[in-house]
Amino acid sequence: MSAQTNELKLSHVTAWAVFKRQLQNPLLLILLIATTVSFAFGSKFNSLVVAWMMLLSVGLGFWNEYRAEKTMEDLLKKISFMATVIRNGIKLSIPVVDIRVGDHVLLYPGAVVPADLKLIQEKSLEINESVLSGESLPVHKSMENKLCFMGSTVVSGAGQGIVTAIGSDTKFGQIVETVSSVRPETEFQKGLKSFGVLLVRVIFVMTSFIFLINGVFGRSWLESAMFALSVAIGLTPELLPVVVTVSLAHGAKRLAKKDIIVKQLVAIEDLGNMEVLCCDKTGTLTEGKLQVVTHAGLDDKDSHRVLELALLCNTAVVHHKIFGDAIDTAIWEHALHEGIKIPDHYTKVMDTPFDFEHRGMFSVIEHQNKLTYIFKGAPDAVIESALLGKKEMATWIKKMNDWYAQGFRVIGVATKSVSEHERYTFSDAHHLKLEGFILFSDPPKHGAKLALEHFSKLGVGLKIVTGDNEFVTKKVCQEIGIKADQIITGPELSHMTDQVK
Repeated sequence: MSAQTNELKLSHVTAWAVFKRQLQNPLLLILLIATTVSFAFGSKFNSLVVAWMMLLSVGLGFWNEYRAEKTMEDLLKKISFMATVIRNGIKLSIPVVDIRVGDHVLLYPGAVVPADLKLIQEKSLEINESVLSGESLPVHKSMENKLCFMGSTVVSGAGQGIVTAIGSDTKFGQIVETVSSVRPETEFQKGLKSFGVLLVRVIFVMTSFIFLINGVFGRSWLESAMFALSVAIGLTPELLPVVVTVSLAHGAKRLAKKDIIVKQLVAIEDLGNMEVLCCDKTGTLTEGKLQVVTHAGLDDKDSHRVLELALLCNTAVVHHKIFGDAIDTAIWEHALHEGIKIPDHYTKVMDTPFDFEHRGMFSVIEHQNKLTYIFKGAPDAVIESALLGKKEMATWIKKMNDWYAQGFRVIGVATKSVSEHERYTFSDAHHLKLEGFILFSDPPKHGAKLALEHFSKLGVGLKIVTGDNEFVTKKVCQEIGIKADQIITGPELSHMTDQVK
């Protein structure tokens, strides 16, 4: 028996399976029986016409669905990942499918976690687990929170983990197996099936009755059978399967022009009947990435100095692409967009990545033979470290809470002059001079408001399901024109019942 490989067991759809799916229609069964009997008794032309309609319906549905399935398979085959592992003390780059339980995997910014891991080393490691949780903000991984899951991506920091599960045994693999299982019938399929069964019963009762009545009144049993068969064919809507398939295929073609693959045609009918759309906020209605709104000094005006200090106290790697945590990356992207660069006459002496215990990071820079300690982090941590009076501190805390209520994420920046010594630590973050704050937001996607207006015209209601707090959610709703007059939080939802008042 061969060893398990680090592959997900995706269901490979065969042409026969897709073809059988097209035949699961009671109307086709009626037409098949009636056409066969009719052909056997000499009505060849009518039988061939009905048979052609059946073939057209089945063939069109088969072609659309099989092509969609093959397109999906071909896209998946083109995706190939490599991972860096340590085996027998040797660092190797191997295909992800060759990873085994017990391998030591190295994690670095931009890497995809190739299997379920248990961390044994980490340094400011942040991982995006949106593929599992739907939330785009990265999760900090520490030795207390040391499980990393297949499919997630490293945003910043570094680490090393031991593989604990591969392939279908991973959390991601279990999710894939769940969603790949046989889907329940849609309401449209149930309706067609119910209509087909009803029609079968009506045809059976009527043709049996007509056949018996004709026989009782002395008609030829063969003529009676042929007449009953004609009635059966007349009652059967021969064009219905064709009309349904052609209509759905037309919808699939229109969606294909928008780069949307329809794997099963019946899904289009459910899409058209949608009355309420429940969607996530982050990454669906919004861009899913932080952007700098303002970098304000103590006078509440945009300050280039605050932005320059944030660039100097920054661990993002800037190359053809920016790698780093969400905040550092957003600061660099904003600076590059505004054409702001770190001045050449600054020299970085030391820096540290974001520390979750101290809720901040620091750098030491040299400028004109003077050393400056820059502390950047959570605004309350920066305010507490700054040399402020009680009244001034209370003012800034109130302003910080106002920013939070408006849905912004905020970081503070503070500095102080230091003397030269071998090592600087977070214990130096005291009696700082408050320099200012940088505000971030996750802006709505371009076209989100227009799309929601179109939904409203179609009579589709929208419900937002998000893990963000209610202030951020309200702000996004206001920006895209949604009335957020009723917000239900998690604790409130857990105490609700299914009973409608």
